[in-house]
Amino acid sequence: FTGAVSFSSTDSDSNNEEAVQLTNAIATVLGGSTESGSLVVISKAGNITQTGSLDVDTTSNFTTEADDADITLGHASNALTGAISLVSTDTNADNTEIVQLTNNIIGGTILAGSTNSGTLSVTSALGNITQTGALNVGSTSSFSTSADDGDIILTQANNALVGPISLQSTDTNADNTEVVQLINNTSGGTILGGSVNTGTVSVTSTLGNITQTGALNIGSTSSFTTSADDADITLNEAANALAGAITLISTDTNADDGEGVAITNSIATVLGGSTQSGTLSVTSTSANGNITQTGALDVDGVATISAGTNSITLDNAANDFTGTTGGVVNVAGGATSLKDINNIDLGLLSTSTLDLIAGTEVTDDAQTATVTGATKVEAGTDIVLDTASNTFGELTLKAGNEIAIRETGPISGTAVAQSLQARATTGIEFKSGTAVSKLAALSDAGDIKIANTGGLTISPVASFTKNLGLSGITLSGVATGNQVVEVLTQSPITVNAPITNETIGKIVLAAQGVAVTDDVTINSTITGDAVEIYAGDSITLSSTASVQVKDAAGNNTYAYSSLQVLDATSARDYGTTKLHYGTNYNSGVLSSGFALADVVISDLATLESIIDINNVSSTKLVIYGPSRRLLYVTDDQNQEYFIALDPSVELAGEWNRSDLGNVFISNELTGSFFQSTEEGTIEIEELEEK
Repeated sequence: FTGAVSFSSTDSDSNNEEAVQLTNAIATVLGGSTESGSLVVISKAGNITQTGSLDVDTTSNFTTEADDADITLGHASNALTGAISLVSTDTNADNTEIVQLTNNIIGGTILAGSTNSGTLSVTSALGNITQTGALNVGSTSSFSTSADDGDIILTQANNALVGPISLQSTDTNADNTEVVQLINNTSGGTILGGSVNTGTVSVTSTLGNITQTGALNIGSTSSFTTSADDADITLNEAANALAGAITLISTDTNADDGEGVAITNSIATVLGGSTQSGTLSVTSTSANGNITQTGALDVDGVATISAGTNSITLDNAANDFTGTTGGVVNVAGGATSLKDINNIDLGLLSTSTLDLIAGTEVTDDAQTATVTGATKVEAGTDIVLDTASNTFGELTLKAGNEIAIRETGPISGTAVAQSLQARATTGIEFKSGTAVSKLAALSDAGDIKIANTGGLTISPVASFTKNLGLSGITLSGVATGNQVVEVLTQSPITVNAPITNETIGKIVLAAQGVAVTDDVTINSTITGDAVEIYAGDSITLSSTASVQVKDAAGNNTYAYSSLQVLDATSARDYGTTKLHYGTNYNSGVLSSGFALADVVISDLATLESIIDINNVSSTKLVIYGPSRRLLYVTDDQNQEYFIALDPSVELAGEWNRSDLGNVFISNELTGSFFQSTEEGTIEIEELEEK
C-alpha cells in the first residue's frame, strides 16, 4: 500500500473484540482507524507515519523491520486506549531511528515496551504515562504529560534508556501533586535530560551512575538512587531547582567509599538524607539558598557543604559525616549548625557562626577554620582544633575529656572539660563558666586570663594526650609590654608546670573559694615581673617551687625586691612577690578559712628563689596586722614559725638565724612582747646592694 491506509471497524456491543492487522512491504502511511479493538501494523521496508488519527480501544503494536526506519505517530487526536508497543530495527547499531507518539485519551498512555528505538518521544495529552513492558532506547528519550497533575511512571526493572531522558509534567494549579518515577537498568548509567514542573521525582539507576545534561525543576520531594557498587550521583546543573527534600542513596558494597554524590541547587536546599555516599558535595547558589535537612546524612568520605552567605542547618542527631574511616567536612556558609553521631573532622571551614555537636571527637584536618561570630563546639570525648591559622569568634567549648584549641589572633570564651590547652597569638581569655581541671596555655602577646570553676592544676605537657606541646603557662612578649597572667578559681590551684610572663605585667593566682581546702600550692617555677598569690586558705611553696621575680617594671619604690606575706587587713604595697592568705581576691575580705591559714615555705632553696639571702647584707623581718604566722619547713622537715615579737626590744638587738641571715624587727608594731602561737603576717624584704 503506497498511500494512506484507513481502518474502520464497528463495535456495536463495545466489547473491543475486533482486531485490525496490517503488514505492508513498503513504507506505511496510516490514514486513521475507527473503533478498532486491537491494532497491529508492520512495515517491512520503510517508516510508519500517519495522516489521520488512530482510535484503538485495546492494545496496539507498531513495528518497522527495515534498519533505521522511523515510527512517527504524532497526530493530536490519537486515542490509543490499551498498551502500545513500539518496535523498530537497528541493524547497524547507529541509533538513528526515531519513534514519536502523541496520545490524547483521558485514561493516559500505557507503553507496552519499545525495542531498538534510537530516540523515543512520548506525549500524553490528557492523562498519565505508564508502562507494562520495558523500554529499550539507544539514544535520547522524552516523556511529557500535558494534563494538569498527570504522572509519569516508568518503573519496569528492565528499562534500558541509554541517552538523556527528559521528563516533563504539567502543574497548572501549582499543587505539586504530579508524580514522576523512573527506573533505568543500563550499565552506562542514567542521564537526566531535565525535568519541568514535576511534583515529585524518583530516579533509580540499577547498573550505573546518575548524571544530567539538563536542569531539573521539581516542586516537591526528589529521590536519586544508584544500586551498583560505587556508582556516582552527579547533579551539578547550575539551573537545578529542587524545592522539596532531596534524598541521595548510593551503594558501597565493597566499602571503599568510592562513590561520589554531588548536587547543585539554585534555590534553598532541603536534604532528605543520604546513605553510603563516599563523598558528598552540596551547593546552594541562590541569595536565599539555605541548606537544611529532614533526614540523616551518611557520608564516609569528604563532605563539602556550600551555601554562600546563607545558613546551613544540618542538625539531625543521626548524621554520620565521617563514618569509621574518617572523612573531612568542608563548610562555607553563614550561620551553621552541624551534628554528628560519631567523630567529625573539619576541613576548610568559613562561616559566620558555628554550632557543632559530635558524639565522640571533633578535630581539624590541618586546613583553616574561620568563624567570624559565636563558635560553639561540643564533643563527647575530645576537641582538638590545632591548626595555627584557625580564627574563631567567641567560644563555647564543651568536651568529655580534653580540649586543645589554637588560633591566630585572640582566644575568648568558655571551656568545660577535664583539661584545656590553648594557644593564641594575641591573648587568651577563658571567662566565668569555664570548668577544667588541667590547664596549659601559650600566647605570643596579650593577656592570659582564666576564670575557672573548681580546682585547677597548671600542668606539664605529659599530662595531656591530645596535646599542643604546651607545658604550663607562657606569655611571650617584649619586656616593655604590660600584659598580665591571671588565673582565678573557686577552688584550689596547684602549679605543677612553669608559669612565665615575659612582659612587665603581673602574674596573679587566686583561689577564691572560702573553704579550708581552697589553697594555692606551688610545685614549679613562676617567673615574672610581679607575682601575687591569693588563697582562701593557705599558700604552700614546696621544695620544687621557685618564684623568680625580675621587677623590670620598677614597682619597688625602695629599690629592693621582696617577699610580702599578707592578710586582708594589710595595705602595704612595696614588694613584687605577694602572698595573700585567707583573703578573697575580688573583695579583699577575710575568708572563712582565715583562722587556720598558713603560708608554708618548704625549704631554704625555695625561699632563696624569692629573696637571695646569700647575697644581701641583711634581711628585714616585718610583722604587722593581726598576729599571723609564716611556717618554714627546715631541711630535716622540722616545722618552725616566725611568731609575733615585742617591738620594745627592737633597738636592743638582733634575732639571728644562721640559715636566714640577720633578721631585724621593725617598728611597725606597738604592744607588749610575748611569744605567741597565733598565726601572723610576715614580710621579708631583700635589700639591693648599691
